[in-house]
Amino acid sequence: MEHQEHRDYFKNLMYRLVLNEGSHRNDQTRNMQMDFFSVISEPDKRRTAKDILCFMELLNAPHVKSHLGADCASVIDGWCEDILATEEE
Repeated sequence: MEHQEHRDYFKNLMYRLVLNEGSHRNDQTRNMQMDFFSVISEPDKRRTAKDILCFMELLNAPHVKSHLGADCASVIDGWCEDILATEEE
């Protein structure tokens, strides 16, 4: 799997996580006056978890495979390919 193809997706993802102040109530979170995870929907949590696993897979596939097994690694590979398909749309 070519890592370069995923670069823009993950670069944009990092900007969305860091700069998306309005939807995540940045001021309240900074002041620790709320539970950060309560403002993130379940589908967003799942998507973020998948994105993190894909990122880890792209950085070090043998490490992910050693901890999660070959079956999980093939599922994660599918998610990484889905990222590319989504980016092409």
